[in-house]
Amino acid sequence: SIFEYNGSAICAMTGKNCVAIAADRRFGIQAQTIAHDFQRIYGMSDHLYIGFSGLATDVTTVANKLKFRLNMYMLRENREMKPETFMAMVSSLLYEKRFGPYFVEPVIAGLDKSGKPYVGSLDLIGCPMVTEDFVVTGTASEQLYGMCESLWEPDLEPEDLFESISQALLNAVDRDCISGWGGIVYIIKPFLGKKRSYLPNCVWLLTPILLEGIAFEVAVSRFWPIKGVEKMPLERNFFDQYSVFCVFGSVFGCVVVPLIAQSIESVILSAILISITANHLTRRNNSSTEK
Repeated sequence: SIFEYNGSAICAMTGKNCVAIAADRRFGIQAQTIAHDFQRIYGMSDHLYIGFSGLATDVTTVANKLKFRLNMYMLRENREMKPETFMAMVSSLLYEKRFGPYFVEPVIAGLDKSGKPYVGSLDLIGCPMVTEDFVVTGTASEQLYGMCESLWEPDLEPEDLFESISQALLNAVDRDCISGWGGIVYIIKPFLGKKRSYLPNCVWLLTPILLEGIAFEVAVSRFWPIKGVEKMPLERNFFDQYSVFCVFGSVFGCVVVPLIAQSIESVILSAILISITANHLTRRNNSSTEK
């Protein structure tokens, strides 16, 4: 069979709000090993990956054609493609060549917008199969079926999913002489860091003002107590120093922080720096007053 000419082993598994796809690294001509760093998995987007088993030349051709169609879709629609839509596009591409097919069997793994895992596979003429647990393909597919049935469990965490799919792949290729030489695993998880770390632009404009107001209140509260306590004298150099500090805080909060990272960690760092500076000014003014 032409599918056994180069050898391959691909599998994908679902987990709890995550999905994994793994492939072997061997590139060979029947029993002869040519290289051990062949790429069979391609990232279409941050949450969408596809792996190919079959003829190595067709793997590269189909991957390039799919990347081109995906880029055209994103330019036209101005949005990322969902896994279900990508499955339909791959099926259409393969079915177009049904009378002279590409000798590949793709495996698709991805996450939709809600974080739900999606895995599926297709044959060489584009007939899709979508499952809720795992899919396998390649010359080691029979061995992969047995290992995945033994190791897969529902709602696996990312670390457990990595361990399960890695052991399934490595133990399966040990029993197939035309696939192997290690493997590569991709764990796809919802990327929440951007949503949690970054703030809107309007918040960036208000943050330095709020921080300066808090710092000013902390700095002068020891001089002007709220509940009718007698006011303590202030020296002019305190306000001179604080005016410089106010300008520095404005520049740091409005210009430096957004240019560095635009993250909540930088806002916290800015708040700590302002609080330390205000506390230092307060202690310095107290010492000068006592003298």
